[in-house]
Amino acid sequence: MAERTFDADAAHAARAEQLGETPVLRFGGEEYALPAEVEYDIAVQIAGLPFKEAVQLILGDEQFERFWAHKPTAADVLAIDEWMGELWKTGESPASGTP
Repeated sequence: MAERTFDADAAHAARAEQLGETPVLRFGGEEYALPAEVEYDIAVQIAGLPFKEAVQLILGDEQFERFWAHKPTAADVLAIDEWMGELWKTGESPASGTP
């Protein structure tokens, strides 16, 4: 039987401690800070989006403009997409994988 009280704050704190440092994507000689966890509203929005649109939501406009200026190749996109899926343990990429 399930507990009558679930302490979501404690669960969040435990996940944050387990996740450790803020993830960093290094590309084009620059570093981009990623969230340790993707906010629910963003996760819902990026489901099924092409990579470019999903990454823009994750990075925010300023970081995304710097990132996209380095003109990632299709191979870059696939590698980054796979890494993000593993990072957030979703079992699938945060975007549809469509470059």
